[in-house]
Amino acid sequence: MAYTIYLDGMCSCGWPMVICRDPDNDGWFELPEKVSVCQVQAVIDREAKERRGNANYEPEAGEILNVIYTRGAESEDPDD
Repeated sequence: MAYTIYLDGMCSCGWPMVICRDPDNDGWFELPEKVSVCQVQAVIDREAKERRGNANYEPEAGEILNVIYTRGAESEDPDD
C-alpha cells in the first residue's frame, strides 16, 4: 500500500510531483555536463527511428519494443 502511494506521487519524469510540478522550482533544474545514457532506451529509440523511416511502417495499437540482453551469448563485441 505504501508503494502504491509512493508511485501515485511520482511524475513520469521520475521526480516526485510535489517537487517537479511546483512553480517555485522553475529554473532550479538543469542537466549535468555528463549525461547518462540508458543503453536499452538507446536501442529502442534507434529501432523506432529506423521503422518510422519506412513509409509503410505503422505500429500496432499498444506496440512496445522490448530488448534482450545478449552480452556473452556468442561474442563479447556487439559489432561482430
